[in-house]
Amino acid sequence: MKEVFQVVFPGLMLMWVCFIANGVFADIFEEYKGHTIARLLAGGVTLWEILLSKMLRCLVVCWICEFLLILFTAIVFGLAWRNPPVLFIVLTSFNVFLMGTLALIYGYSRSTELANAITVFVFLLASVLGGSFMPFDQLPAVLRAVGRWTMIRVGNYGIESLFQSRPLWEALRPSLCLMAAGLVLAGIGVTVLRKRFESGRVV
Repeated sequence: MKEVFQVVFPGLMLMWVCFIANGVFADIFEEYKGHTIARLLAGGVTLWEILLSKMLRCLVVCWICEFLLILFTAIVFGLAWRNPPVLFIVLTSFNVFLMGTLALIYGYSRSTELANAITVFVFLLASVLGGSFMPFDQLPAVLRAVGRWTMIRVGNYGIESLFQSRPLWEALRPSLCLMAAGLVLAGIGVTVLRKRFESGRVV
């Protein structure tokens, strides 16, 4: 049973975190329309700081959820989560890419509803192709060729590498690339969101 959960649970955990993060990030337009952001700006806070704090809050929520899920599976199912520092780097890399993806989607979406629809589609597709619903190795070759580039698969691969005691660099390299891509996406997303709020184009 422990081996089954080692294969299945990491992908499920990453999928759950995607939807939790989306729920936290989604109220950014409501904060704008409810004049919460305007009140913060009147207090001397810059729009950059507001958007970055929003992403940081979302990141912290992801960390807390991951910690609780890891603690639960360690106690209930006896999963031996190895090398906590490297695991933290792998999960942080995934979370940073997730924040960048959310910032980009919400920055270009015309409404909260459209952004939610896009994120659900993107996250479910990444989950199916990344091995959240079934072991990645059991997917058809065509789906594996595509799925290996999804954020779910990259994050899951790093966790699998720790379970299977692969070389440290093998676990870290894909995750560090994911973090770099996430920082780029986050920079673009925050820039787009800032310009959108400054222009008042929020539906």
